[in-house]
Amino acid sequence: MDIVIVSSEIKAEARKEIKDHKTGEISYGQDPLKKLYIKTWADVLNVNNAALSKMKELLNSNLDKEDGLNYLQKKYSHVFNKK
Repeated sequence: MDIVIVSSEIKAEARKEIKDHKTGEISYGQDPLKKLYIKTWADVLNVNNAALSKMKELLNSNLDKEDGLNYLQKKYSHVFNKK
């Protein structure tokens, strides 16, 4: 069972209890199936805005084979330019 607490701010005392700052997970009892997460609204919105931006980018793409290859070469030039 996961519990997620979302607040406009997290007090310093609560921040000390966070064991994984990336996920906001806090130790919660001995049962590994019970997890407690603490997040700010900004954390929630940032993650969802990034996903929304990626989805918009994908939906706005009108790719044929050549466009797709050009997109990949531009986006991942560090991979395509290796020799």
